[in-house]
Amino acid sequence: MNPITRGARFPIAALLILTLATGCAFVGGVGERPGERGSRARAISAAADTLLLPLARDGATVAAVVGTPDGAILYAHEPDRLVMPASVQKLFVAADVIAKLPADYRFTTTVFSTGPLDTAGVLHGDLVLSGGWDPSLSGPRPYSHWPWAAFDSLAARVAVRGVKQIEGALVVEAAAFIPASWEVGDFRYRFAPPIAQLMFNDGLVSRARQTGGFDTSDPLAATWPDPVFWRHAHDRLRGERAPAVLAPARPVPPLAAELEREETEEPLFSGELWSIDWSPSPRPRLLAADAFRQSLRRAGVEGADSSVAIEKLPGSLDAPAAGGIRIVHESAPLDSLLAPMLHVSSNAWAEQIAAAAGSLDRGEYRPTWPDVLDTLAIARRPGLRAADACGMSRHNTLRARTVFELLVAANDRWGERWTALLPHADERGTSLAGRLSGLEDVVLAKTGALSRCASLAGYLVEQGRPVLAFAVIVNHDGRTPEGEIDAFVRALVSFVFRDSSFEM
Repeated sequence: MNPITRGARFPIAALLILTLATGCAFVGGVGERPGERGSRARAISAAADTLLLPLARDGATVAAVVGTPDGAILYAHEPDRLVMPASVQKLFVAADVIAKLPADYRFTTTVFSTGPLDTAGVLHGDLVLSGGWDPSLSGPRPYSHWPWAAFDSLAARVAVRGVKQIEGALVVEAAAFIPASWEVGDFRYRFAPPIAQLMFNDGLVSRARQTGGFDTSDPLAATWPDPVFWRHAHDRLRGERAPAVLAPARPVPPLAAELEREETEEPLFSGELWSIDWSPSPRPRLLAADAFRQSLRRAGVEGADSSVAIEKLPGSLDAPAAGGIRIVHESAPLDSLLAPMLHVSSNAWAEQIAAAAGSLDRGEYRPTWPDVLDTLAIARRPGLRAADACGMSRHNTLRARTVFELLVAANDRWGERWTALLPHADERGTSLAGRLSGLEDVVLAKTGALSRCASLAGYLVEQGRPVLAFAVIVNHDGRTPEGEIDAFVRALVSFVFRDSSFEM
């Protein structure tokens, strides 16, 4: 049995920290013996030769750096090779946002009217829903199973102000964009929705498709009215009776209890004619307008039967007309959103958060996460390319050395605030779930995955304190190299914590 497990006991004196080239670093009062750093470096190199370099000999590009939290490199292979980082790049987004926004920063979403509210409860003019890049409008984590809470809360507050009827339209004021470097083939998947300053359900629609009986060559032809379908489906799953006003125009087939499963193309309706999957909405702002209208109906507010999406101009004051209403919804504090963004590795959340920090400036999309290199005094080496924020673009290029240097500098600058954002090994509900089991207390890391690309970067920790930093990026591999990467991390754990039972 591997002793590096949750709840395992280690005498403090037995836990070794890898040291700076100058030596004399201590953990628990125990220093590294002379020559031991060199022997550990040789052991790490041997592990890489056994576990990682066969990938390179088979044609993959392998870039890896391992070192101490103070920046001393103990092992490096192709550290300056330009590679696609995949979602490890989200570490740079998180660091850049922490550097630019205050710790108590909250994203705001505003509802205001363009006309006055009269004594009969009629709101003259339009009702405007103005976005503020809040990724958590659909829930505290990406892909929430109940994306209505914030929308229902805002609608209820509109009703409490005395609004019964909206005379004008429902206007969504929000910027919207799609990173130009994203590949068209990805747009059908839930990890690649168009990005907007205000999104419902992470910009996704539930698509119920009839697999027989009529032509489905146009995917949208078989789409249920959404989010009416979402509301009806969730109400039924929650044991509630869906109000008649929310019933779709076409009869809803009987729902199976597995509706909330994430797999696509699964037959979730009884019978063989229906299936459901999740697809990005091509018009996320109008999807949000439809969702908010359903929440307004649920709160007893009528009218606003038409939807309009407009760009939110820089400097917009979200100001109501004289005699009108204004309601503000605030997100949880910044770190409460950065952690789930990294844990789940949501591209939509990363792009929205990065936009709040400046990646969309007056309609021009320019990822600004490289700014954190200057903030943390990390060298900007030639060839670095920031094609998007989230790391989904295959046009991003980074060095493994730069990733390692970010891990060192961010831990040095922000300490526990920074490391608390990363998922633990095998943490349920994160991109590390099912990986590195038994190392929950000693591995914190961010994953990355694209076709023919896998990456992992993070720390080995003792009592929450980093004792080793590592970055491993594999490109152009025809297999799935996560197994080799994880085996290498297990070897690092063995070397650092003297786990004699480890078998390579």
